[in-house]
Amino acid sequence: MRAKARKDSSINNNNNTFNPLKMLTIFYLLAFWVSCTTAFYLPGVAPTSYKDGEDVPLFVNHITPSLKKEDTDAKTYLYSYDYYFPRFHFCQPENLEKQSESLGSIIFGDRIFNSPFDIKMKKDSTCNKLCVATYSKTDAVFVNRNIRAGFMFNWLVDGLPVARNTNDTKTHTNFYSSGFNLGIVDEENTPHLYNHFDIFIEYHERAEDNFRVVGVTVEPKSVAYEDVDEPNCAATELKPVELNQQQETSVVFTYSIRFIESPTVWATRWDKYLHVYDPKIQWFSLVNFSLIVIFLSIIMSHVLVKTLRSDIQKYNEVNLDDDVIDDLGWKLVYGDVFRPPSNPMLLSTFVGSGVQLLLMGLATTGFALLGLLSPSNRGSLSTVMFILLED
Repeated sequence: MRAKARKDSSINNNNNTFNPLKMLTIFYLLAFWVSCTTAFYLPGVAPTSYKDGEDVPLFVNHITPSLKKEDTDAKTYLYSYDYYFPRFHFCQPENLEKQSESLGSIIFGDRIFNSPFDIKMKKDSTCNKLCVATYSKTDAVFVNRNIRAGFMFNWLVDGLPVARNTNDTKTHTNFYSSGFNLGIVDEENTPHLYNHFDIFIEYHERAEDNFRVVGVTVEPKSVAYEDVDEPNCAATELKPVELNQQQETSVVFTYSIRFIESPTVWATRWDKYLHVYDPKIQWFSLVNFSLIVIFLSIIMSHVLVKTLRSDIQKYNEVNLDDDVIDDLGWKLVYGDVFRPPSNPMLLSTFVGSGVQLLLMGLATTGFALLGLLSPSNRGSLSTVMFILLED
């Protein structure tokens, strides 16, 4: 028996002995499999690379009312229009196609279509004619009213909103403000429709003949061209477009494209769009609110402890041998947790809905912190929220 035990012990010792050749073999196998693995991007989040001269599509979204209007007397509208709403007479492509959208994008009103803009990567162009639109008297009234109301264009290039280069007067920093107005209102309260668009596309060269869009800005203009067939964008003394509400008006739509190389990489291209208007922290208000909360919490705790001590002291002073009611003070409510509520269905509905909303918020925040909800994928945040809410 002892010999057998020694034999088993020697076998176990041999098995536990460190074998460098075996460990080296395992290491090389793991290194081989790591070299064979590939990474991937989530759908809608992967960057798009363009070659020199490749088409860069520009998509148009719905026309929305502006949240910031310099004219405080202007009416505030809550609805939006399709970009190709007939009364706007905007230029349409030969094959009009509605783009596929996510659930959240649809619920929040996105209506994305292709456009007639012809954009080639790194190919600058000037004064490209889109079309000639004719506005009737009623259509002129409609467009002028929406210009005064502050309605805005919403264009998209490579998932980025076409923006205006804006300066924050408080922080003296430049940032991109998504969207741009339908037109401008002059000092005489006369609206002018934008009909020429200088589009600036910033690109980053990732590798040889491999370019990525990292920013898109626009400078719209209102230009009343003298020659409708051959518009001259270089003319500087042209008047702005004024839609006549007494007769028909013909408007020529044109655009220019300019590509600008940028050191901004694709991963940080949204930084210029995400701007905080007032980044200054109100420390006085924050400290004041915190002190009030702490002070009220101390008072409530003091009152609660004092009441509890008083009830316990009264209960201890009662002689249990006497015929007295022992349910007094806190003992009056100790069994209330087992008492059914008057409206159990209503209580369960409120509690269940609250817990579901809490879990939905936590899960959505977690996905966002992990970088799974990119702003490039329009509507992804709201889509995840709706899916988690339904589950």
